[in-house]
Amino acid sequence: MKTKEILEAIKKLSAVEIAELVSELKTEFGIDDSMLAVGGGQSSGASGATDSGAQASSQFKVIINNVAADKKTELIKTIKTLLEIGLGEAKTMVDKAAAGEEVVVKAPLPKNDADDLCKKLQEAGATASVLAS
Repeated sequence: MKTKEILEAIKKLSAVEIAELVSELKTEFGIDDSMLAVGGGQSSGASGATDSGAQASSQFKVIINNVAADKKTELIKTIKTLLEIGLGEAKTMVDKAAAGEEVVVKAPLPKNDADDLCKKLQEAGATASVLAS
Protein backbone atom coordinates (compact mmCIF):
# COMPACT_ATOMS: atom_id res chain seq x y z
CA MET A 1 0.00 0.00 0.00
CA LYS A 2 1.44 3.38 -0.99
CA THR A 3 1.64 6.39 1.29
CA LYS A 4 -1.09 8.27 -0.58
CA GLU A 5 -3.46 5.30 -0.27
CA ILE A 6 -2.81 5.11 3.47
CA LEU A 7 -3.43 8.83 3.83
CA GLU A 8 -6.73 8.56 1.94
CA ALA A 9 -7.83 5.69 4.21
CA ILE A 10 -6.93 7.72 7.31
CA LYS A 11 -8.95 10.69 6.04
CA LYS A 12 -12.06 8.51 6.21
CA LEU A 13 -11.59 7.81 9.96
CA SER A 14 -13.31 9.72 12.74
CA ALA A 15 -11.28 11.80 15.17
CA VAL A 16 -11.65 9.09 17.80
CA GLU A 17 -10.42 6.41 15.40
CA ILE A 18 -7.43 8.58 14.42
CA ALA A 19 -6.54 9.09 18.09
CA GLU A 20 -6.71 5.32 18.66
CA LEU A 21 -4.57 4.73 15.56
CA VAL A 22 -1.93 7.20 16.73
CA SER A 23 -1.86 5.58 20.15
CA GLU A 24 -1.48 2.11 18.64
CA LEU A 25 1.28 3.29 16.27
CA LYS A 26 3.20 4.84 19.16
CA THR A 27 2.94 1.58 21.09
CA GLU A 28 3.80 -0.62 18.11
CA PHE A 29 6.90 1.35 17.17
CA GLY A 30 7.98 2.42 20.67
CA ILE A 31 7.53 6.12 20.00
CA ASP A 32 7.64 8.34 23.07
CA ASP A 33 5.98 11.79 22.95
CA SER A 34 9.31 13.37 23.88
CA MET A 35 10.69 11.97 20.62
CA LEU A 36 8.11 14.00 18.71
CA ALA A 37 8.76 17.34 20.42
CA VAL A 38 10.56 19.83 18.19
CA GLY A 39 13.68 20.99 19.96
CA GLY A 40 12.54 19.26 23.13
CA GLY A 41 13.16 16.00 24.85
CA GLN A 42 16.50 14.53 25.66
CA SER A 43 19.31 14.18 23.19
CA SER A 44 20.09 10.64 24.28
CA GLY A 45 17.56 7.87 24.72
CA ALA A 46 19.80 6.29 27.38
CA SER A 47 19.71 9.22 29.77
CA GLY A 48 16.82 8.04 31.95
CA ALA A 49 13.68 9.12 30.07
CA THR A 50 11.73 6.13 31.39
CA ASP A 51 12.51 6.16 35.09
CA SER A 52 9.19 5.35 36.72
CA GLY A 53 6.33 5.34 34.26
CA ALA A 54 3.55 7.74 35.24
CA GLN A 55 5.71 9.79 37.60
CA ALA A 56 8.32 10.47 34.93
CA SER A 57 5.78 11.16 32.19
CA SER A 58 4.60 14.68 31.53
CA GLN A 59 1.84 13.58 29.17
CA PHE A 60 -1.19 11.51 30.07
CA LYS A 61 -4.25 9.97 28.46
CA VAL A 62 -7.76 9.61 29.81
CA ILE A 63 -9.54 6.34 29.15
CA ILE A 64 -12.99 4.98 29.86
CA ASN A 65 -13.75 1.27 29.93
CA ASN A 66 -17.19 1.01 31.48
CA VAL A 67 -20.36 3.03 31.79
CA ALA A 68 -23.27 2.76 34.19
CA ALA A 69 -26.22 1.71 32.02
CA ASP A 70 -28.47 4.43 33.38
CA LYS A 71 -25.81 7.11 32.75
CA LYS A 72 -25.08 6.51 29.03
CA THR A 73 -27.09 9.50 27.80
CA GLU A 74 -25.54 11.85 30.33
CA LEU A 75 -22.04 10.61 29.48
CA ILE A 76 -22.63 11.04 25.74
CA LYS A 77 -23.66 14.67 26.33
CA THR A 78 -20.69 15.25 28.63
CA ILE A 79 -18.17 13.84 26.15
CA LYS A 80 -19.74 15.75 23.25
CA THR A 81 -19.44 19.00 25.21
CA LEU A 82 -15.99 18.45 26.72
CA LEU A 83 -14.34 17.26 23.51
CA GLU A 84 -16.39 19.46 21.17
CA ILE A 85 -17.19 16.50 18.92
CA GLY A 86 -20.31 15.32 17.17
CA LEU A 87 -23.07 13.36 18.84
CA GLY A 88 -22.31 10.27 16.74
CA GLU A 89 -18.65 10.20 17.75
CA ALA A 90 -19.51 10.64 21.41
CA LYS A 91 -22.12 7.87 21.21
CA THR A 92 -19.63 5.51 19.53
CA MET A 93 -17.11 6.10 22.31
CA VAL A 94 -19.68 5.46 25.03
CA ASP A 95 -21.06 2.36 23.30
CA LYS A 96 -17.55 0.88 23.03
CA ALA A 97 -16.88 1.59 26.70
CA ALA A 98 -20.26 0.12 27.68
CA ALA A 99 -19.20 -3.06 25.86
CA GLY A 100 -16.07 -3.21 28.02
CA GLU A 101 -13.60 -1.82 25.51
CA GLU A 102 -10.90 0.58 26.66
CA VAL A 103 -11.54 3.88 24.88
CA VAL A 104 -8.99 6.69 24.80
CA VAL A 105 -11.04 9.82 25.37
CA LYS A 106 -8.23 12.32 24.97
CA ALA A 107 -4.45 12.26 24.76
CA PRO A 108 -1.88 13.64 25.25
CA LEU A 109 -2.75 15.89 28.18
CA PRO A 110 -0.87 17.48 31.07
CA LYS A 111 -1.53 15.68 34.38
CA ASN A 112 -3.86 18.36 35.82
CA ASP A 113 -5.99 18.51 32.67
CA ALA A 114 -6.18 14.71 32.52
CA ASP A 115 -7.25 14.53 36.17
CA ASP A 116 -9.94 17.19 35.62
CA LEU A 117 -11.31 15.42 32.55
CA CYS A 118 -11.27 12.06 34.34
CA LYS A 119 -13.21 13.50 37.29
CA LYS A 120 -15.88 14.99 35.00
CA LEU A 121 -16.27 11.68 33.17
CA GLN A 122 -16.61 9.80 36.45
CA GLU A 123 -19.23 12.27 37.64
CA ALA A 124 -21.14 11.59 34.42
CA GLY A 125 -21.16 7.83 35.08
CA ALA A 126 -18.03 6.46 33.42
CA THR A 127 -15.33 4.25 34.86
CA ALA A 128 -12.43 6.49 33.85
CA SER A 129 -8.68 6.41 34.46
CA VAL A 130 -5.63 8.55 33.81
CA LEU A 131 -2.64 6.71 32.34
CA ALA A 132 0.79 7.86 31.29
CA SER A 133 0.98 8.29 27.51
